[in-house]
Amino acid sequence: ADLYAVLFGVSPAIVSLSSFAFHANLLPLATLLFFIGLFNYHQQPINNNRRLLLGLPLSALMASFSFHLEPAAGVMLTGYLLLFIFGRTLVPEPRTRALTTHGRRPWEQVSVVLGLFLLPFLPQLIFEFRHDFIQTKSLLAYFSGENTSLGGVLPLSERVVERGVKLGGTLTYSLFIVDSNFWKIIFLGLFILVLLALAKLKKKFKTDEFTVYCLLFTVYLILFHYLAYTFLFPAELKGWYLYGFSPLFILSMSLILENIKSRSKSLSVLVTSFAVILVILSLNPIQRFFEKRDPMPPETLGAQMEVVDWIYQDAIYKNKPFAVYTYTPPIYDYQYQYLLWWHGVNKYKLLPAEYSYKPGETSYLQYKDRFVSSVWKPGDAQLMYLIIEPDNQQFRIDGWMGNFPKAKQLETKEFPSKVKVLFGTI
Repeated sequence: ADLYAVLFGVSPAIVSLSSFAFHANLLPLATLLFFIGLFNYHQQPINNNRRLLLGLPLSALMASFSFHLEPAAGVMLTGYLLLFIFGRTLVPEPRTRALTTHGRRPWEQVSVVLGLFLLPFLPQLIFEFRHDFIQTKSLLAYFSGENTSLGGVLPLSERVVERGVKLGGTLTYSLFIVDSNFWKIIFLGLFILVLLALAKLKKKFKTDEFTVYCLLFTVYLILFHYLAYTFLFPAELKGWYLYGFSPLFILSMSLILENIKSRSKSLSVLVTSFAVILVILSLNPIQRFFEKRDPMPPETLGAQMEVVDWIYQDAIYKNKPFAVYTYTPPIYDYQYQYLLWWHGVNKYKLLPAEYSYKPGETSYLQYKDRFVSSVWKPGDAQLMYLIIEPDNQQFRIDGWMGNFPKAKQLETKEFPSKVKVLFGTI
């Protein structure tokens, strides 16, 4: 537990998630609870109501909840859950066959699991019935490759390698930073081999039941995701689909190290040294205290507040009505919308004449009319500020810039975070 806490606390992936405003940040917690539920179900407690709810129903609830965090991850956890249930139903272990339903009738177990799985979907069900199942149709179109709004469709030959790189990248980033795609795949392969070796040779290595279950669960989950994403999911695999793997990777690594550590004092010293090296590599104290610190990434709160503060201060100095428009790779600028409103009301006592993704665009913001300036109207703006976050797809920025024909007349200010602001009189 101590080793897991240390590795979790300095994990680059976990540290990054804790400072990044994104909807999938809770996936690590949901996936960890999903694992705990399946492990408790595997333990088969007899007629224990408290443990019953922490078993299969907990996994079902987390699989369903994951749809709210990231639909692709929710689909995969649900698929794995179904595979697990049918696998245990068709081929139950002899010693647990009589305990499969925890001392309850099968229909009671099924009703609890199904009820908790459907519970988080109630808002979606109401929405779907009122809007001709538009979300369901969009989700099916996306997974079939017909809707490529989040990335192009990759041929199977590219997906075979790309999926391995993404999974290997999530694994290494959970422990330390590796830039080479080659080494990401190599480390993933070695990791799987070590997990299988410790699990299959459990008598020789004296591996306890929890460790064996965790290692095999991690291997099965990796293989399930790899095969499903490769053969059933033609679109590009986004990194945030795999956020949930981080706590399992860290847990498996900590269990491997604990297993090695328990064999002898010399191995214990070796494992402790390895853990210390990981901590040093993750914290990088030399760079933090003696070198110039890297600028904040553009998606962080500090970087965005720096931009918003500069715009307000420049506009107040020029004392003219102003408008702010934002380009961000996720398209919808919710974070800037909120910061412009919050800072405007609480710090500067002023709101822009208009602030949005592009002129006149409010369709993605409910009740936007309640958060606009009571002094100026959009047509009153004499100054314009275009916030542009960096994007490796320049054509998307160029397309957005087509909304502003006078943009070539504007000056440019670039922030350390690489965010640019084009500003000037319109």
